[in-house]
Amino acid sequence: MGFRVILLDKEKFPRDKPCGGGIPQRVIMRYPYLLENKLIENNIFGGVAHTPDLKNEVTLKKETPVGATILRKNFDYELIKLAVNSGTIFTDEKLVTDIKILEDRVRTIINDSSNIDSQILIGSDGIWSTIAKKSSLG
Repeated sequence: MGFRVILLDKEKFPRDKPCGGGIPQRVIMRYPYLLENKLIENNIFGGVAHTPDLKNEVTLKKETPVGATILRKNFDYELIKLAVNSGTIFTDEKLVTDIKILEDRVRTIINDSSNIDSQILIGSDGIWSTIAKKSSLG
């Protein structure tokens, strides 16, 4: 759509990421590249949920998948490659340490003392989000 995009990550890629390895079936249907690029490790056909006291449980079993599992190391790296192939600039080992919301832009300050000015900043930095904290959205 004509946007210039810069993607930063604090870690060196590819890297292990233990969380977030489940994807609902609706996401797989919405993003066909997940199957096309062989990012699905296993299909999920159900599951069991227990109450905290373990006295009750609910079991779900389906004939068709309700979701899938992925390995975040492979999944995230393939997503980065897709982004780069569409024009995104990717830089790893760059930690956002601060942001400044200015009148006409956002200044993102990086751990190497560099900064990036942009009109839009999207923080996808998890539960301990620097972006959320520094923008008072935490």
